Amino acid sequence: MRAWEYFGVTTGALVGVAVVLALAVLVIVVAAWGGMRRALALAPYVLLAMAVTGVLVATLGFSVGDGEGRSGINLTPFEEIRRGLRGGASEVVAANVWGNIAMFVPIGVLLMWLWTSPLLARILMATIAGAGLSVAIELTQLTLHRVADIDDVILNGAGALLGAVVAAVVILVVRVVRWVVRRVRGRRPGLVADDAA
Repeated sequence: MRAWEYFGVTTGALVGVAVVLALAVLVIVVAAWGGMRRALALAPYVLLAMAVTGVLVATLGFSVGDGEGRSGINLTPFEEIRRGLRGGASEVVAANVWGNIAMFVPIGVLLMWLWTSPLLARILMATIAGAGLSVAIELTQLTLHRVADIDDVILNGAGALLGAVVAAVVILVVRVVRWVVRRVRGRRPGLVADDAA
């Protein structure tokens, strides 16, 4: 029996909670000593670490200790996705499809927030990073007597892509609003001068 099989679900969940609490305490300490500006600068990194921790607990924490599980690899793309989206699919299978997407949306959003490259490059990098994390998780699941599934990688990458696109749209809207506000403010003095004349 492998060493990590002694941990079990409870330990996996507790480790995740401990990491999240430690990160929250870190932000509080930074705010107390360095001020809110430094705490706010640190916040996206802390939120990203929390999101990754949540994903790891959800995907790996609940499979630790499952010595009776079936190990294998599914390299047939879209097989499980089609099964999950089919009308008669069980709720568990459908939830697996949407859950795999939803878990990685925050990661895509936060990576877009942290990186400063052009928007399209950020979207691409966030998608690759999400898919890369998913590949690492799937390979780890093989050692935990689980099935590594290419569809999980596709769904996780799609979730990171969706989060990145949503964040890019928000960034573009903010830029447009700022541009409009600058244009309106720039015209005000001229309007006042015309009225006075």
